[in-house]
Amino acid sequence: MVYSTMDVGLGRNGFSTLAGNMSLKCSYKDYLKHQAMVIENVQTKVKQVMKRSVEAAKHHYAADEDGIYNVRVIFDGPWQKRGHTSLLGVEAVIEAETGCVLDYKVLSKFCEACTKRENILKSGKISKRDFDQWKSNHESECLKKTTKALLVKWKLQQR
Repeated sequence: MVYSTMDVGLGRNGFSTLAGNMSLKCSYKDYLKHQAMVIENVQTKVKQVMKRSVEAAKHHYAADEDGIYNVRVIFDGPWQKRGHTSLLGVEAVIEAETGCVLDYKVLSKFCEACTKRENILKSGKISKRDFDQWKSNHESECLKKTTKALLVKWKLQQR
């Protein structure tokens, strides 16, 4: 049931409503535990499928003398909503012949940790220097991901 509510975008509140209508009880802690299990299982399956996708794509192309495959791909990066209001998106590298997704990255224009720290800076409780130091250390785990990182990772060029 946790997976189903996640899949249709209802989240915790939708789960609570649905469970309540069925006279079921589930604490927030239990919901988070089940959610973590679902996410872990989905991520494991995605990795397996993408590994098979890469192998399938290799069968359509010959490697050059350096063992590098020159694969024809489509790159797309849609956002959840039209316009500039969406906070969530995804970018994907799709092999053109098979349609297999070779890689993907979730994009976000929002990071709760950054927002909290920016509010602390605005309140004057930390200095700009301390904020910049924190930001530098936080960069690797920051949830704000709006760059076309896959273009760089896969060394993609438009033609």
